Amino acid sequence: MLGRVDVRVVRRVRVIVGGGGGVRHGPKGCNDDGTAVKKLNGEPLDRVGCRGPMRPTIVCGAAAIGLAIVAAARAAGAACPSLARGSLSERGAKLSGQWLYDVQMRDARRARTWRHAWSGINGTFAVGSFALMPFVSRDQRIELAVGGAYSTIATVFTWFVPLEVESTLDRKASPVDLCRGLRLEEEATMKSADDEKARVTWPWHALNVGAGALYTAIVGLSSDRWVNGVVDGVLTIAVGEAQLFTQPTRLADDWSAYGRLRNGGRAFWVVPLRDEGVMLSFSATF
Repeated sequence: MLGRVDVRVVRRVRVIVGGGGGVRHGPKGCNDDGTAVKKLNGEPLDRVGCRGPMRPTIVCGAAAIGLAIVAAARAAGAACPSLARGSLSERGAKLSGQWLYDVQMRDARRARTWRHAWSGINGTFAVGSFALMPFVSRDQRIELAVGGAYSTIATVFTWFVPLEVESTLDRKASPVDLCRGLRLEEEATMKSADDEKARVTWPWHALNVGAGALYTAIVGLSSDRWVNGVVDGVLTIAVGEAQLFTQPTRLADDWSAYGRLRNGGRAFWVVPLRDEGVMLSFSATF
């Protein structure tokens, strides 16, 4: 599953600074804002342990330090740019590239099996149609000739125009750096996924229906056997739709899922801690 390669290493940096409104910082005799409690005559009751109010510059300075640490840690992650997922760490790029290659190989095998199977089915229809022509009447020969021609065209197209993903099986290995390898796998996967989706869109269904209608028209007009023509046309459409329905499309779904699992961004939040001031917490995902 895709989730297994979505490796995320979360690094947290915490900066603790003293002081803060609404937090008691000193011993007895200190106000909530850190100043000393005064007597009735205006003199401080006790100055020991009272640190005074926290200045905004302390918080800003601590925040800047924390962000600098996070930025340095992120830079050390050796990120690789991704076409679909922002930036990936070295380990993330390696696992993602391997996963993309694996899903391409899986779909390539399915695509080749599908191509061989449907080339055989259409080829059998073509050979059978032409082989029966000497044994039937003239009107039936027209039906068989049209059906054989259609099946021959379908066989040739299926065999000589394979799905793009099949090229993965013939790919030659070549040494490339990690980021370049990730980019190659993403480009190949995206191209193959787009090809799979395009081959089952409505124009292909329309072409299939048009072929069935043409089959019906030729048989009906040439032999006046409209019932046979309609039956032949419906069967032609059914076979074509079955071929489209069984075409592999899983790679397109995998590529969409891969793009949706983007790396998380940086997070920042402030949590008040009693007796410890304010904790500035930074988080970055690599």
